Amino acid sequence: MSMNLRPYRVVALVAFITSPAFAASFPFVETGFDDPDWVVASSRMILTDGSSVPDWFDNPEAPAWPERHHYWKFEEDKEDGRAVPMVATFGSGLNGFYVREGFDVHFYADAELDQPYPGPDACGMPHPVLMESPYYATPCEWQDDPENPAPNNFSARTFFVMAPGNEMGSEGVVVNRRRLIILDIDGCRRDALYGLLGNDAETIPTLAGIVMGRSTRTGRLLGRVVSQCVFVEPEDRIAEGTTDFSTSFQSVGLNTAYTVLPSYTFSCQASLFTGFAPGEHGILGNEWFNRFGKDFEDAHHFRRGYSGGSARSVNQITRNYEWGAVGIKDDGFLCRTSLVDISGSPGAFGHGGLVSTDLQVKTIYEQLSERHSLNSLIAFNMILSSRNYHNDANISYVQPTDDDLCTYNEDDTGRKYDRRMVTMLLAELNRLHRGKNPFPDVVTVYFSGHDHHMHKLGNNQTAYLKGLVDPELKRFLTRISDWVDVSNLMFAISTDHGHTAVKKDARHSIVVKGELAATLARGPANRDVYDGIFEEEFDAYVALNGGMAHVHLRREGGTWIQMPSTRELLNAAKVLYHHGSRSGGGKIEFIIGKDLDTGDWRAPYQAYDPAREKFVDLGDYLAAHPELAYVDFERRVNAMNRARAGDLVCVANVRNGYYFDVEQASGHGSPYGTDSLIPMIFSGRGLQRVANGARTIALGDQIDFAPTAAGLLGAPIATDGKDHISPLLR
Repeated sequence: MSMNLRPYRVVALVAFITSPAFAASFPFVETGFDDPDWVVASSRMILTDGSSVPDWFDNPEAPAWPERHHYWKFEEDKEDGRAVPMVATFGSGLNGFYVREGFDVHFYADAELDQPYPGPDACGMPHPVLMESPYYATPCEWQDDPENPAPNNFSARTFFVMAPGNEMGSEGVVVNRRRLIILDIDGCRRDALYGLLGNDAETIPTLAGIVMGRSTRTGRLLGRVVSQCVFVEPEDRIAEGTTDFSTSFQSVGLNTAYTVLPSYTFSCQASLFTGFAPGEHGILGNEWFNRFGKDFEDAHHFRRGYSGGSARSVNQITRNYEWGAVGIKDDGFLCRTSLVDISGSPGAFGHGGLVSTDLQVKTIYEQLSERHSLNSLIAFNMILSSRNYHNDANISYVQPTDDDLCTYNEDDTGRKYDRRMVTMLLAELNRLHRGKNPFPDVVTVYFSGHDHHMHKLGNNQTAYLKGLVDPELKRFLTRISDWVDVSNLMFAISTDHGHTAVKKDARHSIVVKGELAATLARGPANRDVYDGIFEEEFDAYVALNGGMAHVHLRREGGTWIQMPSTRELLNAAKVLYHHGSRSGGGKIEFIIGKDLDTGDWRAPYQAYDPAREKFVDLGDYLAAHPELAYVDFERRVNAMNRARAGDLVCVANVRNGYYFDVEQASGHGSPYGTDSLIPMIFSGRGLQRVANGARTIALGDQIDFAPTAAGLLGAPIATDGKDHISPLLR
């Protein structure tokens, strides 16, 4: 952590010690440095003459005077340190100690630990503070570059805090291991969550408490909403303190966060949990086409469908396509869903599913395991590991059963499924606790039923957030408070995409069978579209992804691995643009295509100009057609571009209720803001040090979620995204 250091004269040093008065509350047991579980070290050396002893500032891992250093670890069954006393001796001075990397330290003004310490530290920095490892601090006048401290002054990870007023009184320090709870609310619109937090926060009291904090005295929330995202006032927090699940919480919110394209579940979830766009991680939506599959023996080697109508009629959003039997519900009803593995390969079983085998990059869970030995527990989400997660002891999965998937399909509300997810997650955490396993470093809580509810019953997000997500989150936090100090947790809150109301009738649902197949068979296109699970001869494939569809063409007289000509793409674009309207722009309002005559599968997309029946510069066309109010379309669509992406990409006329999918009440996948803008909030005690004006980040991307979440853990990972918060803490 770097600081803007100000000169400050050091008067004396005092020891960080335990006195008999505090012995009963001291939460650590003394150990040695060779114990791998030690979390905090201190020195009992006392100086009263104001002199400096450079040797003391050597690395505590090899101290010059080891008898003056003491190491502690958490007591058995304790995973968070509380009420560690800091005692002043001889009336004035500094206390010093060393905290092991991966843990945080917080200073407080009284034994109750609900009031942050109000005074400045030795560098004039305001409290409350979080000192992130490595810990740099005083003596300020001896150090002008804390990121490159002079070796004869102090250890790079030693922190000192001054005793203002020459008395430390009962000031305490909390030492806690960093842990992160990821809340992934599938299909949550930015305006829905931010709107509730800003205008009706007490209807989602648990979420609001996590994000904004709550006064111990008045019970009121301490945050306010600025420019759509959450902003917390530190002076209110110092004056009133906090309690409940929000002790000393601070938040950083992204005002404008863009999804990847298409704004559809699997492409977006993969981006959330890898930190890469679809053009890199390789998941182009809930359905895409693998034109480089082996010689055609089975259509499943080519097509990739993960949910809904793309996999026969199977809706397996979170089953991950492991083998399963026909599900039987509790009442004996035979579920209509036959759980099949459409990959054509038994290797998908036990791997985490077909989508995991298709990932081209590592997930956040893999990187946290390999780089930092951190463990993760994922509940019901489809993104786990690009390899067999069973081979990584640090990655665990709470997977829905066949019967759960039956419930998902038969219960249009999504509520039973999400409650079941929380129940199974708590059961797994309880099993870990009973086995004396530590609470996971990362827990992903995935509310998939939220999106299901919107598709089936319409886009009433407020009711679902109030009636299901918030109370289930409260149930989760209440239960885990028996196992871990929830006030020390950090939270990362986001979603995969938004939602847009569409017209729930078959005429507005644009599907391959019948409509698009017949359209592409016409006139100059003359294409036979794959429209059946067992069809083996076809020369066009359309991958449906809500507001957008990938169209792939086999080269005339050639093979799938040969690029179709620009002429072939133009012929297909012409008939597709006129789909649903003789004058054009009926059900499909916009089409882009690659100039594959260049010989590059990643040739930049161009816009199809129906007036001239040719491809033109994409940016120029969008500028000339402001009625296509797409959000940052050109940049996002080229981040999707790769050989797996469509030769053509069609955008449905969502404004008039059309979409590429089965009949539903609300959809997503389009480049419009309702689908493409998402909430993204990070909160927790660990963000106390973020400056007042820096807690609203103006702009970000979905791929920023993973590196920022990892940054909160002090565990950087390699992605194309940006860590928005760790630099603010340093």
